[in-house]
Amino acid sequence: SSPEIRFQYHTFGTDIGSIALEASADDATWTELWSLFGNQGDQWISTFVSLSSYAGVGSVALRFYGVSGTSFRGDIAIDDIQVSEAIPHEAPTGTPTANPTLSCPLLPYNTSFETGIEWMNDPASDFDWRVHENGTPSSRTGPSSAIDGNFYIYMEVSSPNFPNKTAILKSDCFDLSSTSSPEIRFQYHTFGTDIGSIALEASADDATWTELWSL
Repeated sequence: SSPEIRFQYHTFGTDIGSIALEASADDATWTELWSLFGNQGDQWISTFVSLSSYAGVGSVALRFYGVSGTSFRGDIAIDDIQVSEAIPHEAPTGTPTANPTLSCPLLPYNTSFETGIEWMNDPASDFDWRVHENGTPSSRTGPSSAIDGNFYIYMEVSSPNFPNKTAILKSDCFDLSSTSSPEIRFQYHTFGTDIGSIALEASADDATWTELWSL
């Protein structure tokens, strides 16, 4: 027995967040089967996800877990959901800009957020990172402009986003298997009388995180 789910998704906009398909056999513990984030263009894209690991276990619930982006330009749509035995089918239609099952960007990778946030605001955060240009809304803090291009991302720490509130921004995977001395380079700006802290962490399993740098 090889059950699967087939559906169409549409993720078009400059500030798309993320969407994930999860499954549970007890409505308490949920396992991610598929995920995607970022703008995939103005098109419906069909995909299919195997449910074979749940074959024979009895009742199984599925859910789509969506996280909104940083503005109203982030609508995510789903249509034509089908759950059945696996059938012979062609490759998914549409042309996603990244593999929806494991979208590891090719190296070298760079972004300056000119088309929105390509990374994902973690749902565990107290508030989100934002894309912005020019100065921030708060006086006597934050940059007056981006260092590269027109846009940057920042934490807006006006009320109610203080004190001791967290904003976690996660990348998708990076495949470092063919590298010998990989590194990350970035610019940061921390100006204000009440700056908190920032850290860069890494994880190979999305469960255990190791701090690489902090300030």
